Amino acid sequence: MKSKAFFIGLMALGALAEASTGGVDGGGGKSIICRDTNGAIKSAEVLDLYEGRVMFGLNIQETNEPMNLQIKRALDLIPANSRGIVEVYKDIVLKNMRITPPGTQLLPIDDSFEVIVPAGCSAEQAANYYNDKMILISGDIWSSLTETGKAALILHEAVYAANRLVGATNSRQSRHIVANIFDQSTKWTDIKDSLPEQALTCVTVGGGAMMWAFQKSDGSWMLQFQILGKSYVMSKKTFSVMNPEFDFNEAKKFPIVEGEDLIGSYLGITGVTESDFEGDDVLSVTKKWEAVRNFQGQIVRGFQTPRYYMSWRSSTFPNTSTSESLLNCSVVIP
Repeated sequence: MKSKAFFIGLMALGALAEASTGGVDGGGGKSIICRDTNGAIKSAEVLDLYEGRVMFGLNIQETNEPMNLQIKRALDLIPANSRGIVEVYKDIVLKNMRITPPGTQLLPIDDSFEVIVPAGCSAEQAANYYNDKMILISGDIWSSLTETGKAALILHEAVYAANRLVGATNSRQSRHIVANIFDQSTKWTDIKDSLPEQALTCVTVGGGAMMWAFQKSDGSWMLQFQILGKSYVMSKKTFSVMNPEFDFNEAKKFPIVEGEDLIGSYLGITGVTESDFEGDDVLSVTKKWEAVRNFQGQIVRGFQTPRYYMSWRSSTFPNTSTSESLLNCSVVIP
């Protein structure tokens, strides 16, 4: 029963996030491959781990422990309210992975946007999430990976599949998550930490974000995220709205007020998110007064209503942002 409820919630999240990019199929992980003069593989390292070490300075330890044990240990580091979706896709990958025969190669998928490789080496396609029933794994690369590398590739496919469910179109954020999972010094905090039961559940109508909103004792509002930037949030991430003119109950009730004097006026706030992991994202929330429209889209004269909008820009990855989207805080997740 618990599993069924989780899948219902999962489907609801995917629908609410408006993941209109074609679903989960089609992504895949890469590995850094160095070959000798005859083309044979000299070394192989999953791109996530290579970037973690070289770009982000993470302390990733390779071990000879069995892959499944390393996967379990890595998953245990993810807080409970973010772990479930990754575990679901991990099980799908392990059940439906298909190792390709020797001498075959997977064609490249243009979704990684890697910026650094070792001199004389290249990033090659190690996996292709063809669909939920067939995850292709390059046999030549797989046999060259360490047990840690194999665990990282499985988790890459799981994390990236989960993120594609909510709209991700490239794997940069997923790779950063996987790399940090294998650095035991990374600090994680559950996304529901200190979240009050009465918090509103909000989504951006254009997709890409899902959060909770609640008012603190000082009257300010706190946004606490589950999905942001078309990716699942793995560690608590918050944004404070201090201006008393903002009331996110308005984004739930959509009040209609007599008059037209406020139409066209707006109030905005821009700041940065707080998180132990991938903090300092730039977030903008805007309250706009708009004309009321009927179901046919026609303006109803003499009335006005406040609408809330949100946009986001990553501080970790360049050219990664979501445009301004309407905020709806009347969401109920089963």
